[in-house]
Amino acid sequence: MSNVLEFPYCELPDVQAEAQNTSIEDIPDFTLAINNASRYIDSYCRRDFLYHDNRSIPLLVAPSWCAENVIFIPRPTIELTKIELSDDNGITWTQVDPVHWTLVKVDGAASSRIAATFDWQPLGRALPRQIRLTGQFGYAKAGIPVGRTAENFNPDSVPSPDLPAEIRTACTVIAAVRSGKYRKDVISPDGQSRTITIRSIPDDVVKMLDGYRVSFL
Repeated sequence: MSNVLEFPYCELPDVQAEAQNTSIEDIPDFTLAINNASRYIDSYCRRDFLYHDNRSIPLLVAPSWCAENVIFIPRPTIELTKIELSDDNGITWTQVDPVHWTLVKVDGAASSRIAATFDWQPLGRALPRQIRLTGQFGYAKAGIPVGRTAENFNPDSVPSPDLPAEIRTACTVIAAVRSGKYRKDVISPDGQSRTITIRSIPDDVVKMLDGYRVSFL
């Protein structure tokens, strides 16, 4: 069982507080549950909430991201430096002059948009035009905390500071439930207190994820 968080969307203290459980023996279970919950969110939302460095290897735009003259990117754009179009065979790439496109970034948004003065996928072409984007996308990695050094800090072991609050909350609750260690005291109809294990993800948590779910692939 892994004791290391890998690209998590919440941290161990989050889940311990949610489950009201700080037992040292349960830390490995919580850690595994956080990793699994994070990947579950990726699968459910059909996207991830990580950092993507496409400065050296450009991001290839999926045809379903294009609608007339707008590209809908299912992640925030941190920096966009270049847009290139190819012929149908993807052999010859031509850079688009910046005067012909506008990047729309919204603080805290789950996506970003690029609007052009022309149609990215004009009708009558045998195949959709291929588009690739050079830049940085997604959610920036955490910086090195005070008192730590690059040698003893792995930014991939903590959530991005830019992660949407709903994603962090959802990951916390899902991990607590899936760990099997999430227990709460409830009052039964006869007035007696008893402890139950929470095994179902609340509907409001699923609704949080629905707001970030990509409706197209």
